[in-house]
Amino acid sequence: MVYLRCAKFEAMKRTLVYLVLMVATATVAGAKHRKHNKSKPIHKGITAVKVRFGACYGRCPEYSVAIDREGKVTYTGIRFTADTGVFEKKADPTETSRILDMFETYRVDTCANRYRVRIPDVSVYDFSVTYNDSVKAILNATFGPSYLQALTSELNAVGKKVDNEGWKRVPAGHSAVYRK
Repeated sequence: MVYLRCAKFEAMKRTLVYLVLMVATATVAGAKHRKHNKSKPIHKGITAVKVRFGACYGRCPEYSVAIDREGKVTYTGIRFTADTGVFEKKADPTETSRILDMFETYRVDTCANRYRVRIPDVSVYDFSVTYNDSVKAILNATFGPSYLQALTSELNAVGKKVDNEGWKRVPAGHSAVYRK
């Protein structure tokens, strides 16, 4: 009889230990996975943003798109693009300001300066965020937080050259901004 009570007690104790371990594991796992919390934009004065798509081992297009608050959009086709060279157009300033505000809302100023490349043969993209008084570089942003992909899509929607509508070719060396 005493043996049965001890066996039941040991089983209850083991179950309690497993339960505590499961709760602790779930708490630690939940603490590691932080979801990005969009906050109100802190106007640090983002004046321009540039995204540059790098090459891969194949024929990935290499180009950059830059925008500023005044609506200036600059597309630079480097290689494996339909058009190579520097092209500029005027976009709606409210649209480019909306995109720059998204960068402030997502607090890209808190991103790492460089993310580790996990796949060697992938076209990575880098950001250059220009503030009133400084420039923030985010290298290998492809492997950064997922909201950087959404910001890239927004930049491509307004600035990737897919047609000739509104674009003017800029003579070599005449684009004053966004040179690298």
